[in-house]
Order: sequence, then C-alpha cells, then structure tokens
Amino acid sequence: MYILSIVLFAFVYLLYAHRSMSEKIDHHPVLSIAIMNISIFLIMMPIATTLMSLFLEENLKDYRDLISFMQSISVWCAGAGGLVAIFLSGLTMVRLKQNRISHKTLNMNLIVVGLFAGVVSFISAYKHLAFFSGDDAGVFLYEAIPAIDDIDCNAPILLVKWEPDSKKPTAWRCPTGVAFNINSPTPFLPWGSYAEGESSKLNEVMTILMKNAVKIE
Repeated sequence: MYILSIVLFAFVYLLYAHRSMSEKIDHHPVLSIAIMNISIFLIMMPIATTLMSLFLEENLKDYRDLISFMQSISVWCAGAGGLVAIFLSGLTMVRLKQNRISHKTLNMNLIVVGLFAGVVSFISAYKHLAFFSGDDAGVFLYEAIPAIDDIDCNAPILLVKWEPDSKKPTAWRCPTGVAFNINSPTPFLPWGSYAEGESSKLNEVMTILMKNAVKIE
C-alpha cells in the first residue's frame, strides 16, 4: 500500500501541477503545489535513504554516520509527510465546499489520494516507531533462531520486540512485501507489508539466546 499510495499521489500531483501551470495561477494552486512537494518529499524519505545506502555501499565507511542519521529520521519524516498530505486534503476539501476552486473532479481525486497516502504513511510510521520504542526491539536472522511452531515466516529476517522481565508472549514481525533501510538496526516495514503476531515459544528462545549471548565491550 505504501508504494501504491506514493505512486497515486505523485500521479495526481503531476496532473494538478500541469493543469495549474497551463492556466492562470492564483495563490491557491501555488500553495497546494508547494504543500504537495513537501509532502511527497517527506513521505519518500525511507525510499531515498534505502537508495542512498545502496549507492554509497562501496564507500560505506566514509558515509556510515550520514547514512545512519538519515535512516534514523526517515520514518519520522514519512510520518510528518503523511500529516502534511492529510492537511492538504482537508484544505482542498474546505475550498471545494466553499466553491472557491475549479476542476472539482481533479481536486476530489487529490483529496481521496492525499488522504490515502497520508493515512498509510502516518500509520506506517506510527506502528514502526511504537514497535521500536525502547531498547528491547531488534532484528534477527530467522535462520539463526530455532524453528518455532507458532511463527510462519519465509523472510530472511525477523523483527522481535522482547521484554526481558515479562512473561508476556514476544511480539514479532515478518516482512511479506517491501522493506526499507534493511541494513539498519530498525528496518522500516510499511503498514500492510508484514505479518505480525506474538509467540510464547519465541519468548523462551529469546531468553535462552540472551543468556548465552556474549557482550562485546
């Protein structure tokens, strides 16, 4: 849904910009185009940081700190971009209701697509940040974890949120679609591109793994 929402939002943006530029422009279309630019830029940040890490792979040592910083803020940017898209849709809806704008069909498309992109991006960012809140979430190679009956994951990695002092089942996420910043400590899995659940057996496995882990000073 994340990629689809960006593609649709960008497509409607191009139509809106082309229509506005080919006619007499007042300050309203210019404002909307500026807001759309900001929104699309922010929403696409996880994609941009993923591509950045790929392009700079050969010089990773030189740009490690920059890549790490950009990846750490990319999801926050995506969430902010989602809010901007929702704000734009609300602004367009108010102006449309007041009959202050033309091309109502195009603007209705902008409202619907803007809400879709905004909600998907914001929820994706919120769920990601909630999962990785604290120091108890991490990424594990799924092959390195003993087989667990109540987890069905065909991806090479498994995201785990383990609470050491709790007997609650351990929360997990398994990528089923696109994933961004995959080489970072906190890969970004957009809403709808992962399977998730809780596992008591995973909690037992994590306890054993952590007890046997060697701390590197």
